[in-house]
Amino acid sequence: MATATPADIKRYRENLQGEIDGTAIYLAMADGEKDPPLKELYRRLAETEQRHGAVWEQRLKDAGVDISRMRPSWRARVLMITARRLGAGVVAPTVAEQEGRSQGMYDAQPEAAGTSLPQDERSHARIFRELAGGKGLAGGELARIEGRHRSTGGNALRAAVLGASDGVLSNTSLIMGVAGAAVSNGTVVVAGLAGLLAGAFSMGLGEWLSVHSAR
Repeated sequence: MATATPADIKRYRENLQGEIDGTAIYLAMADGEKDPPLKELYRRLAETEQRHGAVWEQRLKDAGVDISRMRPSWRARVLMITARRLGAGVVAPTVAEQEGRSQGMYDAQPEAAGTSLPQDERSHARIFRELAGGKGLAGGELARIEGRHRSTGGNALRAAVLGASDGVLSNTSLIMGVAGAAVSNGTVVVAGLAGLLAGAFSMGLGEWLSVHSAR
C-alpha cells in the first residue's frame, strides 16, 4: 500500500467525518420515527454509513492518525436534535439535499474503486429524493415511505415559506398604509404590532385547521 500523503489524509478525515455525521443523523431519525418500516430503513442506512466509515478509519489508522476524538459535527447535532424532537420527516428534505450533493463524492477517489461506496451513495440519494418528495418508487413499503414523507417534510416546508412570506408582505403593507396617512410614529408602531399579532394568530389557526383537515 502506498504511503498516504497529507492531501490523502485530509481527504480521509473529511470522508470519515461525513460518514460519522451520516450514521448519527440516521440513528436519530430512527429514534424520531414512529413508523416501524421507516425506523428499520433508517437503521439500515446507519449501518451502511458505519461500514463506509470503517474503510476510512482503517486508512487513517494505517497512516498513524489518531481519530479517537472525532465526533458528529455541530450541524449534524442540530439535525439529530430536530429529528428526535420533531420527527424524522422534518429533517428528511435537508438530508435529501445533502445526499444529493454528496452522491458522487467517491467517484474519483481511487480507494473507492472496486467497492460499493459509490453505488451506496447514489442509492442513499435516490431513497431520500423519494422520502422528501418522491416520484414513484416501486413496491408497497417504498410507496408508504413516499406517501408518509411527502405529507410531513414537504408540507411543513411549504407551510413555513408561505407563512413567512404572507406575514412579511401583509404586515409591511399595513405599516406603509398607516404611515401614509400622516399619523404619529407611535400610531404606526401600534398598528404594526397589532397587524403582527393578528397575522400570527390567523396563520397559525389556519394552518392548524388545514393540517387536521388533511389528516
